Amino acid sequence: MLIDGMPYVFPCKSTLHTFARAWNTHFQQLRHPETGKVLPSFYHRYRLTTVPTDNVKGKWFTVKFDDLGPVETRAEYDAAERLCDLVERGVARTEKPTTNGE
Repeated sequence: MLIDGMPYVFPCKSTLHTFARAWNTHFQQLRHPETGKVLPSFYHRYRLTTVPTDNVKGKWFTVKFDDLGPVETRAEYDAAERLCDLVERGVARTEKPTTNGE
Protein backbone atom coordinates (compact mmCIF):
# COMPACT_ATOMS: atom_id res chain seq x y z
CA MET A 1 0.00 0.00 0.00
CA LEU A 2 1.08 3.58 -0.50
CA ILE A 3 0.60 6.11 2.28
CA ASP A 4 1.31 9.69 1.26
CA GLY A 5 3.28 8.30 -1.68
CA MET A 6 5.47 6.03 0.46
CA PRO A 7 5.26 2.23 0.33
CA TYR A 8 4.04 0.52 3.47
CA VAL A 9 3.40 -3.10 4.43
CA PHE A 10 0.41 -3.47 6.70
CA PRO A 11 0.72 -6.75 8.61
CA CYS A 12 -2.62 -8.31 9.54
CA LYS A 13 -2.32 -11.00 12.16
CA SER A 14 -4.40 -12.14 15.11
CA THR A 15 -7.59 -10.06 15.40
CA LEU A 16 -6.80 -8.18 12.17
CA HIS A 17 -7.64 -11.31 10.14
CA THR A 18 -11.30 -10.29 10.20
CA PHE A 19 -10.45 -6.83 8.91
CA ALA A 20 -8.16 -8.25 6.20
CA ARG A 21 -10.81 -10.72 4.99
CA ALA A 22 -13.46 -7.97 4.81
CA TRP A 23 -11.11 -5.66 2.89
CA ASN A 24 -10.13 -8.43 0.48
CA THR A 25 -13.80 -9.30 -0.10
CA HIS A 26 -14.44 -5.64 -0.89
CA PHE A 27 -11.58 -5.64 -3.45
CA GLN A 28 -13.05 -8.68 -5.20
CA GLN A 29 -16.40 -6.93 -5.65
CA LEU A 30 -14.93 -3.96 -7.55
CA ARG A 31 -15.41 -4.82 -11.21
CA HIS A 32 -14.63 -3.05 -14.47
CA PRO A 33 -17.95 -1.79 -15.86
CA GLU A 34 -17.27 -3.05 -19.40
CA THR A 35 -15.21 -6.23 -18.98
CA GLY A 36 -16.51 -7.40 -15.61
CA LYS A 37 -12.94 -8.22 -14.53
CA VAL A 38 -11.87 -7.55 -10.95
CA LEU A 39 -10.12 -4.18 -10.71
CA PRO A 40 -6.67 -4.00 -9.11
CA SER A 41 -6.85 -3.37 -5.38
CA PHE A 42 -4.88 -0.16 -5.88
CA TYR A 43 -7.53 1.28 -8.21
CA HIS A 44 -9.35 2.75 -5.21
CA ARG A 45 -8.20 4.90 -2.30
CA TYR A 46 -9.05 4.00 1.28
CA ARG A 47 -9.07 5.64 4.67
CA LEU A 48 -7.95 3.30 7.45
CA THR A 49 -8.95 4.19 10.98
CA THR A 50 -8.86 2.48 14.34
CA VAL A 51 -12.10 1.71 16.13
CA PRO A 52 -12.76 0.26 19.57
CA THR A 53 -14.08 -3.29 19.71
CA ASP A 54 -14.66 -5.85 22.39
CA ASN A 55 -15.82 -9.35 23.19
CA VAL A 56 -15.96 -11.56 26.29
CA LYS A 57 -12.15 -11.73 26.34
CA GLY A 58 -11.61 -7.98 26.53
CA LYS A 59 -11.46 -4.65 24.73
CA TRP A 60 -9.03 -3.48 22.07
CA PHE A 61 -8.77 -1.38 18.93
CA THR A 62 -9.09 -2.79 15.46
CA VAL A 63 -8.97 -1.28 11.97
CA LYS A 64 -11.78 -0.36 9.60
CA PHE A 65 -11.64 0.91 6.04
CA ASP A 66 -13.68 3.47 4.15
CA ASP A 67 -13.61 3.38 0.36
CA LEU A 68 -12.82 6.89 -0.90
CA GLY A 69 -13.43 5.97 -4.53
CA PRO A 70 -11.05 5.63 -7.46
CA VAL A 71 -7.60 7.17 -7.33
CA GLU A 72 -7.70 10.80 -8.33
CA THR A 73 -4.70 11.06 -10.64
CA ARG A 74 -2.88 8.92 -13.14
CA ALA A 75 0.32 9.52 -11.13
CA GLU A 76 -1.26 7.89 -8.04
CA TYR A 77 -2.35 4.90 -10.08
CA ASP A 78 1.04 4.54 -11.77
CA ALA A 79 2.92 4.69 -8.44
CA ALA A 80 0.70 2.00 -6.94
CA GLU A 81 0.98 -0.15 -10.08
CA ARG A 82 4.80 0.09 -9.95
CA LEU A 83 4.83 -0.98 -6.29
CA CYS A 84 2.52 -3.90 -7.08
CA ASP A 85 4.79 -4.98 -9.94
CA LEU A 86 7.90 -4.81 -7.73
CA VAL A 87 6.24 -6.93 -5.05
CA GLU A 88 4.95 -9.49 -7.56
CA ARG A 89 8.42 -9.85 -9.11
CA GLY A 90 10.01 -10.23 -5.68
CA VAL A 91 12.12 -7.08 -6.09
CA ALA A 92 10.47 -5.24 -3.20
CA ARG A 93 10.90 -7.14 0.05
CA THR A 94 10.30 -6.33 3.65
CA GLU A 95 12.19 -7.05 6.79
CA LYS A 96 10.61 -9.02 9.59
CA PRO A 97 8.62 -6.61 11.77
CA THR A 98 10.08 -5.89 15.18
CA THR A 99 8.10 -5.69 18.37
CA ASN A 100 8.66 -3.76 21.56
CA GLY A 101 11.28 -1.54 19.92
CA GLU A 102 13.66 -4.48 19.31
